[in-house]
Amino acid sequence: FLIALALLTPNSRLVIKNVICNPARIGFLKILKQKMNANIKIKNLRKISGESVGNIIVKSSNLRSINCPRELVPFLIDEFCILFVIAALTKGLSKFSGIGELRHKESDRIKNMEIGLNKIGIKTKSTKDSLKIYGNPKIKINKKLDIFSKGDHRVAMSWTVLGLLLGGSLKVHNFETVKTSFPNFINLVKSIGGKIEIKKN
Repeated sequence: FLIALALLTPNSRLVIKNVICNPARIGFLKILKQKMNANIKIKNLRKISGESVGNIIVKSSNLRSINCPRELVPFLIDEFCILFVIAALTKGLSKFSGIGELRHKESDRIKNMEIGLNKIGIKTKSTKDSLKIYGNPKIKINKKLDIFSKGDHRVAMSWTVLGLLLGGSLKVHNFETVKTSFPNFINLVKSIGGKIEIKKN
């Protein structure tokens, strides 16, 4: 989520230190770097307790749309929500297939992300196990929007990132679900300049 913010915010540079970088964990980085032209580097790579650990350096980038290879899907299954956000703000048609597993996560992530993207004016097409996103880097939020996370932490964080990037008024409901996987999310986002307000019902 922080990587997406850095990539899509002009003149940004972000360093994330001491990240596990074994091959099964960096599918998201690979697809951004190798397929979408992201300026991402892994430095100071070393072994700690048998695991590859390094520092990830991210700079804002002129990204390109993607036809996501099926063989990479298992290695970034939990990152697709935020990848959909990146695709939505990247010019061109991005295609994702073989992603039917997303319909059986904490929520139907294909459906939930598609509903939200359509609300802000991003065109999409989906099937049972695929999604097409017609990206538009010039899209803006020109009205107050309510996004319903359906109790899904990754949907909630992805929409928070998109709201920060677009600068509009966006309310993410059921945000407390983020505590299940990333309890320090809000503090970290605020530490790098993001503006988030928490309202309790």
